Amino acid sequence: ELKKNGYVVLKDLLEPNLVEELFKITKTLKCTNNQLDQNTPKIYFDEKTCTLPTYYYEQNELLKNQAVKSVINYFDNLKISDYYFASKPYLIAVNMWWSTVSDKPDSFAAQKYHFDIDSIKWLKFFVYLTDVGEDGGPHSYVEGTHKPFSKPFKILKRGYERISDEEIKSYYSSEKIKKILGQKGTIIIGDTSCFHKGVFPQKKSRLIFEVSFANSFFGPLL
Repeated sequence: ELKKNGYVVLKDLLEPNLVEELFKITKTLKCTNNQLDQNTPKIYFDEKTCTLPTYYYEQNELLKNQAVKSVINYFDNLKISDYYFASKPYLIAVNMWWSTVSDKPDSFAAQKYHFDIDSIKWLKFFVYLTDVGEDGGPHSYVEGTHKPFSKPFKILKRGYERISDEEIKSYYSSEKIKKILGQKGTIIIGDTSCFHKGVFPQKKSRLIFEVSFANSFFGPLL
């Protein structure tokens, strides 16, 4: 299913105690609304006062947490990356971030369709740490667009940019455009060379955890 569609949702949820431990990190670590500027002040996340689209936790601080290490090991031991790459996988990134309530998508926050270029081959393992319904900021992807020649040349020739819902719908049927709903603990594995986005939450902020594996260290390491 992963090779065919580019994404798969695992049948089993992440263990509740690991979900709880990952969520607890938000009470002890500060986050930032700007990953690119190290001088941006870090704050504790508060849904009432944090009104920018996204707030991120720093990777090196996440990697000090035992629950984070346990989840990385769990994903590694599934051997899905080994199978998908047909080679040894390497950990290239760990991320966790809040997406806050809004009434419109934010391009910088990856809330418009795009595709990633992280390495030669890579997979991202996402875990919902909050319940995600239709209005809770579901992950969305366009099925099968990880395959060669699956993306319109008209889009590709513009270079790497965000793509509107309207343009995606002009090229792909509604059956190909998938939204992933799920309770906290839901695990999604994606080849994010697919067109994908995070839908902006409309009622409650969404917290998501992500681990990325690649078949080499070639490419931009986060």
